[in-house]
Amino acid sequence: MSEQIEGASAAFRGSERQILERLGTFRLHGVDPEAINEAVRQAKAGHSHIECAGTRFEVSAPNWSIVQDVYGCARGRGCRHVSQGQRDGFEAIIRARTNAGQ
Repeated sequence: MSEQIEGASAAFRGSERQILERLGTFRLHGVDPEAINEAVRQAKAGHSHIECAGTRFEVSAPNWSIVQDVYGCARGRGCRHVSQGQRDGFEAIIRARTNAGQ
């Protein structure tokens, strides 16, 4: 399942396959091919947060908890290299998704 996430800036959330398909449509809209190629490389390398042409993408991992999925790391809240600003945003997303029953 893919979804549009609302927040400070909208993001497309879906499986790696769904994100690769969405990136493929960017070619039809004249987005710089190198930017697209870099985003595809990141998706295939397992990155969970990708940006291309001003659009954020979040790759969901189907077997992860909501916390792991939002943080993009198997350690969830224990992930290193997360700024306080990112942590605050992640916690807001977790609350919203938990309240929505996802």
